[in-house]
Amino acid sequence: MTTADPAPAAGPLDGLRHAIGFLTRIPVPFRAGEAPRLDLAVPWFPLVGALVGAIAAAVLAAAAQLPGAGASGVAAALGLAAGIVATGGLHEDGLADSADGLGVHGDRERRLAVLRDSRLGTFGALALIVWALASWSALRALSTEDAVRALVAAGAASRWAVLAHVRSGRPARPDGAIHALRIGPVGAVAATAVALA
Repeated sequence: MTTADPAPAAGPLDGLRHAIGFLTRIPVPFRAGEAPRLDLAVPWFPLVGALVGAIAAAVLAAAAQLPGAGASGVAAALGLAAGIVATGGLHEDGLADSADGLGVHGDRERRLAVLRDSRLGTFGALALIVWALASWSALRALSTEDAVRALVAAGAASRWAVLAHVRSGRPARPDGAIHALRIGPVGAVAATAVALA
């Protein structure tokens, strides 16, 4: 009879690897059967958010070099699309699910059932349209340099907001993914410092 090899001890950058693996589609090395460990990942969320913002910003800046792309908003649209590709639409999916859950008529159980449903509802679709229009309009109005800074800052701040919610809120249901998101005071301070930087 053989026993499973114990998981190796977490190294100092394992949290970053797990955060990238959870928040993005960027390939990172995982052992067979290994899934992202959110307990290690959460302090790194703002840094990975800044990375996603930097990817979107790089595409926006490159596209802005094309004649008319900046003024017409094409660069802004391509930058937003790059961010969606980098995350696999993780955050947009969460926005749509939240809007569907909040918008549906019914009691708490009905709202939680809608949150579990993978289908896109009316409120989710409308939330995505408003998000896309608002984001595109805001980026289009900025200079390329300011848009680059805004995307990186927004990427870091939005992932920090997840941590703030984890520290201050409570899960909607006992079996949700939020239970795996735990951050202690030291991790919270470190993540806040990264987000502020």
